[in-house]
Amino acid sequence: KLEKNIVNEVPAAGDAKKKKSLPKLESHKSDSLLTEEVKLELQNPKCDDDAQAEDTQLESHRPPDESTWCGRFYQQKLPRLQKPLTPRVTIIVLTVVGCLFLLLGGLVIWGSNHAQYQMVHYDGNSDFYENEGFTVTRQDCSLPAERNQTTRTCNLTMTLEQDMNSPVYVHYGLTNFFQNYQSYQADRYYRQLDGTTADPDSAYCQYYVEEGGDKYLPCGLMANSMFNDTFKLMNSDLEMNEDQIAWEVDRTFRFRNPSGYPEICDDDYLCLYELYPGVVSREKGVKDEHFMVWMRTAALDTFMNKYGRIEQDLKKGDTLTFEVTARFVVEPFNGGKALIVTTNSWIGGKNSFMGLAMVIVGTIILVTALIMFIKEIICPRKLGTQDAIRVKAEEKNKKEETRRARKVQAVEQLDEEADEKGVEESKKEDEGQRGSELPLANAEEKDTQKESQASLGAGVASPPQQ
Repeated sequence: KLEKNIVNEVPAAGDAKKKKSLPKLESHKSDSLLTEEVKLELQNPKCDDDAQAEDTQLESHRPPDESTWCGRFYQQKLPRLQKPLTPRVTIIVLTVVGCLFLLLGGLVIWGSNHAQYQMVHYDGNSDFYENEGFTVTRQDCSLPAERNQTTRTCNLTMTLEQDMNSPVYVHYGLTNFFQNYQSYQADRYYRQLDGTTADPDSAYCQYYVEEGGDKYLPCGLMANSMFNDTFKLMNSDLEMNEDQIAWEVDRTFRFRNPSGYPEICDDDYLCLYELYPGVVSREKGVKDEHFMVWMRTAALDTFMNKYGRIEQDLKKGDTLTFEVTARFVVEPFNGGKALIVTTNSWIGGKNSFMGLAMVIVGTIILVTALIMFIKEIICPRKLGTQDAIRVKAEEKNKKEETRRARKVQAVEQLDEEADEKGVEESKKEDEGQRGSELPLANAEEKDTQKESQASLGAGVASPPQQ
């Protein structure tokens, strides 16, 4: 029935009004084609499923109801507390923060001073340690720079001036050595260090990639300039352990030998133990903890790294003897080397830099608070309230409205003056035109009078012709 009704509703050729109300069909479509389209539409009706799906999608993107806490949180409509920063509040906050900085700085300095240390400088320039107030003992084990570099073995002795409770850490110190240069500390390939691959990548390592057909394992500047002086404790009743001095994450994840190590070192690779004989063993490779400690970049040009630890208490007056095999040359960059024995406090080793920095910052904050307090006493400033702000805003609006009214009035006055001036100028122009037309009219009248008189005189002198 629906098909028949639709087909019967097709208008005649002369019925133009009904044609306009129906959809436009191409002229070549016959009634049979129209019937087929209707059948297809009936067979595949557009039900409400699509509309329901669209509504469901809209509901999924609709924000939560603001009547709940989550809805107010997502819409950022939770209540808030905004305390105005008055001078009194600011002074109180600055005073509290400054006192906290002073307290923490004092605690850090106190803890740093309770860390015991003993230092022997054995090569290069020692001015930095002396300028920083360290007690330095000098012993000579210098190593000059040579073309065919050699090694030097020395014995360093130190007599303890204070008791040291275990664990006692042995460090080596370097001065004027900038590990923090970007081109230096970034010249490494992490996939080589963690054992993922044995091949270097020139995109990461610009130096020490390959030499004579042999590939460096690992590559890069930092790995191939390792501090390679070695220390051996000669006291028979003491033992220096050289394990667990690196970070645990380095020992567990970051440093591993690649598959096939150490057999691959005999063919196409220059491995770490070949670059540092007597320092890194063949079995350890990049898992050597001295190498891990070295690969941790120092922030400043003067630093110290752990080398070992003594798990026994040391008494004042005890003598420690270390055998040093010097291989690392510091003469070209005017650096220095030192052997440091120290204990840790609750803040770490002896380093008062952080404590001094906190004390300086706290002092600056307290001085700022004092200046604000004096200013508030001498010339206080009246604080604004909401009522005062509202009154001020109303006065400002009134002034703005008055200014606008005056501006409009001035514009209208200027327009009136311009109109009056235009009227006067138009009157003057009319009078000027009239004044110029009068002489012309008078001259024309005179000419007509002369012509009339001349014609009259001619009529009297000559008689009329027959």
